[in-house]
Amino acid sequence: MKTLLVIDYQYDFYHPKGSLYCEGGEKILDKLTEFSKSPFFDLKIFTQDWHPKRHISFASTHNKEPFTALDGDILWPDHCVCGSLGAEIPKTLSDNADIIFRKGCGLKIDSYSAFRDKSGNLTPLQRFIREDDEFYICGIATDVCVSYTVKDLAEFCKNIFLVEDLCIGVTPQKHNEALSELAGFAKIIKRINK
Repeated sequence: MKTLLVIDYQYDFYHPKGSLYCEGGEKILDKLTEFSKSPFFDLKIFTQDWHPKRHISFASTHNKEPFTALDGDILWPDHCVCGSLGAEIPKTLSDNADIIFRKGCGLKIDSYSAFRDKSGNLTPLQRFIREDDEFYICGIATDVCVSYTVKDLAEFCKNIFLVEDLCIGVTPQKHNEALSELAGFAKIIKRINK
């Protein structure tokens, strides 16, 4: 089975007015939408950060400045609050999903990976993994949620393809650094025309 996994393509990450905008995120929307319509894929899963207000990952929750560290974790600006504009996946894209999986929903536990939360618990998406299946992964941010997802998936599956031109990092430099690291876990490919 061939599964497309689109990670966190949400307003707060891809839109220039988003609270955690990743440079260039808006530029891949049309290509990502086209790619997600492909009949090449048997299953299309999209992840969606879906945080409650005062989420543990928010700097404001701890009265800290964004991007400071606390207990080894980076604190982020408030982002992807459930039900907000910032949490939205563009409709032209979300209409192509078979499954939209919300993560980071608990107040006290974050989840960068689609397959495991920060406490190490496996998510319900784990049941869709078959060792010989092919997973095609893209989305935002290459160096955070995409990276954690690829690494966790690699524990269960050997056929992982990271679609580099449909991924955006927190910064272009971090994107390139993550691609170098992830080459040890996945095959790095350009968008396929299927």
